[in-house]
Amino acid sequence: MKSPERHAPRAATLAGILLALCALASGPACKSSGSVPGVDLRTANPDYFQLLERRINRNWGPTRGGADAVNDLAARYAKSGGGIVVVSFSIASNGELLGTPTVEESSGSPFLDQEALRSVKLAAPFPPLPESLGTKRVDLLWRFEHLATGSVE
Repeated sequence: MKSPERHAPRAATLAGILLALCALASGPACKSSGSVPGVDLRTANPDYFQLLERRINRNWGPTRGGADAVNDLAARYAKSGGGIVVVSFSIASNGELLGTPTVEESSGSPFLDQEALRSVKLAAPFPPLPESLGTKRVDLLWRFEHLATGSVE
């Protein structure tokens, strides 16, 4: 007899990526794109990356909240069918979230897309940027995964 499908949320721990460090002097047009040289925050400042990772991951996945909330969220995550969401957002030197996070790549599930945006918004304000980064702003692309696993025999 087959068990129901199991769905495993993969938190942002897998692939939070800093694509560009933008000095304030670069102006508001500075975006995380192929035209701006990228820096991987995981290697540029692993301690700061881990702080971001923990803050964002506290808000991602079906295990947050009380028992009723967990059961409801687990059902909604399972119903989503899984997917990958990529969200862009910017952090100011003081840790403030600049502007509004945006879905750059949709999972195809409005629920997962909104959950990823919510996770970033609830994590703010972030810790101030480390002076060692030498910038007044970071623009990030953060990857969220919720993988639907197959049936278990």
